[in-house]
Amino acid sequence: MKAIIQRTMWLCFLATALISCSKDKDACDPNDEESPCYAGPSGGTELLLTEQQKNGKTELQFTYNGQNQVVVRRVHPADGDVVEEHFTYSSSQMTKMERKSGGELIMSEEYSYASGNRPNSGVVKDDEGEPLADITYTYSGNSVTETFVSKNGEQMGVNTYTFDDNNNLRMIKLSGGGFITTDILGDYDDKHYRFTNYPWDWKLRSANNPRSRTSTTQGADGAGTNIDHVWEYTYNDAGYPIKAEVFDKQSEALVETHTFTYKPANK
Repeated sequence: MKAIIQRTMWLCFLATALISCSKDKDACDPNDEESPCYAGPSGGTELLLTEQQKNGKTELQFTYNGQNQVVVRRVHPADGDVVEEHFTYSSSQMTKMERKSGGELIMSEEYSYASGNRPNSGVVKDDEGEPLADITYTYSGNSVTETFVSKNGEQMGVNTYTFDDNNNLRMIKLSGGGFITTDILGDYDDKHYRFTNYPWDWKLRSANNPRSRTSTTQGADGAGTNIDHVWEYTYNDAGYPIKAEVFDKQSEALVETHTFTYKPANK
């Protein structure tokens, strides 16, 4: 059970840490519907991220419904099978996420709302639909706290998401499974956020793109890892990132290159 809860939290964290274009990556043709800056009658300038790549390899892919909501997110790990997450909605509220690998259900999350589009609770279920843990969401000022408690009352993890006054994600703190990870994002640009209409909007959202990221992971034994990165973006004519070069802040060495592919949103 701990492994399932921890995997849930880490895959959500992956979404904020990764950043990707195919078809002649930097090409920009506003008359070409497959171009990342297409501005034709069906799409205008609002674009939806369909794929991100890291160092030339696909990491994330997105499929949308007619309301521009993500219905499938495909996560391509460096090793192992592709993980698919399927999302269910009731109007503007996301009510369920099912995670699958090799076509087989791994686990699911279901969300409940009191009002508005932010859930106040949820439940994690196993591959047979049996409840594993309850989720509670607490909103206070610019922060959201997500707490996982097992069915026998054991606290499994606590995650905190903090936003700045511009609705940009400032900090993510994940605690569970013997690890604490703190991710700090900053120096936001004034362009369109690359992850358009992203699932889990109540905790993983931003208006713009961060140009700095520091991350620290520490285990119960005191050992840990640290990164300190600077992101430099290339944008299309519509103001969306199509490429990001990531540099180590201290050495100034290029450590990653991300590219992003979009499609026009439905009107």
